Amino acid sequence: MNNCLNCGKPVKNKYCNYKCEKQHKWKTFKVKCYKCKKNFEIKEYNVDKPKKNKYYCSRSCANSHIRTQESKLKISKTIKKLIENGNAPGFLSSEYINKNRNPKLNKIKMCPICNEEFMVRPSEYNKIYCSKKCYLNDKKCKFRKNSKGGIRIGSGRGKSGWYKGYWSDSSWELSWIIYHIEHNISFERNYKGFEYVFNNKIHKFYPDFKIDNGYIEIKGYIDEKNKCKINQFKGKLKIIDKKNITPYIEYVIKKYGKNFIELYENNPHRSKNNKCLVCGNDCVNLYCSRSCSGKRLR
Repeated sequence: MNNCLNCGKPVKNKYCNYKCEKQHKWKTFKVKCYKCKKNFEIKEYNVDKPKKNKYYCSRSCANSHIRTQESKLKISKTIKKLIENGNAPGFLSSEYINKNRNPKLNKIKMCPICNEEFMVRPSEYNKIYCSKKCYLNDKKCKFRKNSKGGIRIGSGRGKSGWYKGYWSDSSWELSWIIYHIEHNISFERNYKGFEYVFNNKIHKFYPDFKIDNGYIEIKGYIDEKNKCKINQFKGKLKIIDKKNITPYIEYVIKKYGKNFIELYENNPHRSKNNKCLVCGNDCVNLYCSRSCSGKRLR
């Protein structure tokens, strides 16, 4: 009988199990960073000495290197030779590519901003501008499609979904919608945008709901941008914050429970609001697991 090389227990071989073997073979070594000369520890497996001659304490030290004039000259010579032979596609200029490639496939286009001609490869047939500067100069999108903008359903961070034909962006909005529906208070979702200026740029503000002749905005946190929205809004606007939303949430929790987001249509957040047909546990659809669905089919 031998003793385990790691824990000392009597064993037939060298180690009592795989964990002891792994712990014993991993060794720590103190090394110095080749770049900044900082001392740090490394772990190597199944060796008596560090494997490498050079070690780095961080990725920044490993990536930072100084190129000498000799190394630069060597790189430039090799690149020039490759360009002469036509074997360096990664280092070729756009002029060299357009000259040496098949001229039948290339096209000449006119930039609509600077009115200069530029060559286009087959993969760039849909290119409109000759450069990024010309693209940015076309601010009014005269020569390209402009983004639609407006409200994007589901772009918020809250638990969103549909409830009785109304879109809700969060659980707070859902509680407000439920309260007003059940108290026969008419309202509608707002899709009209109002312009405001923030950091010398024009933006659009879309309040959440429209009720009577005013608008409702449900906000949990108000920053500088939201303050600009509110201060520059010309119509009637009511802000419902954390304090004002509590009566709506309390009403919904008393009636439907804390998990009232289960009321969303088609269960978008996959809440376990059903009972398994086999064992009776909570489940999303008909069965809680694959084994229960297999039992049902037998």
